[in-house]
Amino acid sequence: MPLLHISLRAGKPEAYRQAIFDGLYRAMREALNVPEDDQFMTITEHDVANFRYGNAYGVARSADVVYIQITVFNTRTVEQKKALF
Repeated sequence: MPLLHISLRAGKPEAYRQAIFDGLYRAMREALNVPEDDQFMTITEHDVANFRYGNAYGVARSADVVYIQITVFNTRTVEQKKALF
């Protein structure tokens, strides 16, 4: 039962948010072998004042940056976690 939390700037259409959910779910099914309908995911949208990002490490980021937090318990192997990453 991996837990996912996605943070992004407010204003993206529902189809965009659903595509994120679908892509992450598909990746977990493939890499972590999660069971059918094992979906524990949230998306939080933030207004401009509550969403920060920088361009450190030589990576140019835009307001379209998406933060993804995945909590995977010790029932998954290191190989599975690397495959998901």
